[in-house]
Amino acid sequence: MAELDTGFVKRTIPFGELGSWAPKFDDSQLIPRERWSQLIVELGDDTLSNKIKKQQKKGKMNALDQGQTQYCWASAPVNCVRIHHMLTRNKVLDLSPASVAATIKNYQNLQGNAAEALRFIAERGVAPSSEWENYLYDDRSLNIDNTTAADHKVTKWWDLDPGSIFDQLATCLLNLLPVAVGYDDFMGRPGFGHEVTAVDLVDFGGGQFGIRIWNSYGDGWEEGGFCVLNPFHAIPQDAVAVAWAQ
Repeated sequence: MAELDTGFVKRTIPFGELGSWAPKFDDSQLIPRERWSQLIVELGDDTLSNKIKKQQKKGKMNALDQGQTQYCWASAPVNCVRIHHMLTRNKVLDLSPASVAATIKNYQNLQGNAAEALRFIAERGVAPSSEWENYLYDDRSLNIDNTTAADHKVTKWWDLDPGSIFDQLATCLLNLLPVAVGYDDFMGRPGFGHEVTAVDLVDFGGGQFGIRIWNSYGDGWEEGGFCVLNPFHAIPQDAVAVAWAQ
């Protein structure tokens, strides 16, 4: 799908400075790198990706499929909300990225940024798929205020700092907190900007780590919608983590 302009836009002044919409990640909470390998071993099979896959075997928690929309930037944070509900409430929600992105972009199929989407979800929520189709963006009869979106708001989230972004990302993943991560050159493809959901820290040995991501290309992409980014391609340019959602 390299020909598809997926819609990722790295944060710039119009989207807000780092930490202007949510607190910056507190580096005092960082897990030291020398502990990462052992913590991955201790997690064993109890990873975010395996928890998602268990739900998928039940016909639930399917990967989002953005199709020809440019809504990766809303899909990744919406996935974070879905994962959070699965973990904290044992509840699987189908939520609509278009209810967020189309409202922000005035019903147009336009690029954006995950921080932009998360700020919106914090303020107004995200609608269930039953009330707004996942990627229906041009139906102006739809209004997010006429849905139950306000029941699905993010109440705590962090901006990850580019200066220590991978250590902060790893700390979140080792604490089973999903992270929306944005790349300028996704999977090493120059100029192919994309936003995905980071779910697991992966040990490559020799002090090298990658991440497992959950994409928004449907269950048929790679391994059921998941793939591992190696250490050379795992460091994002932009990242926001969901810590709590109602």
